[in-house]
Amino acid sequence: MIFSESGVTLYFKPAFLAKNESQDFTASPLFIPYFNKNSKRSLRLNCPVRAISWYLQRTQTIRDKCQQLFITTKKPFRPAAKSTLAGWLVDVIMRTEALDDIGTPKAHSVRAFSSSWAFAKGLSIQDLINTVSWKTSSTFISTYMKDVGPITSSHRYANKVLRIGQSRGNYSA
Repeated sequence: MIFSESGVTLYFKPAFLAKNESQDFTASPLFIPYFNKNSKRSLRLNCPVRAISWYLQRTQTIRDKCQQLFITTKKPFRPAAKSTLAGWLVDVIMRTEALDDIGTPKAHSVRAFSSSWAFAKGLSIQDLINTVSWKTSSTFISTYMKDVGPITSSHRYANKVLRIGQSRGNYSA
């Protein structure tokens, strides 16, 4: 990952190929911009770039030579497995109570619902497939597109997910 004045760019391991990738089609780096960088402290708490920076600082002493972003929280500290990451995602979703009407979420649901909400809020199909590294729009339409209902200006899901971090501990900006 590389931090800049405008955000952080996350790069995937060069040897890693996701299930939808091949030697001639790989994921682009993921850029995450700062949220409210110049705002008051309470608004900066929701910034994902600040959260990544904070996490890296907090895990620096236990990280050793691990290049993976997420590491386990108990000894022996090591890169978090896919199943661990999936469990963490489901736990965050369950704690937010944001998906009350769809039943028990699965980690795989995150991609479908987040991309569907982005599309419903006006993200173009091309920007969507570029961001999530799909080859064609038909992948989104046939497999991942969900009816997310009316999207209001309250951003209920995003706000609940971001607020959960504030309510779980004392974080400094």
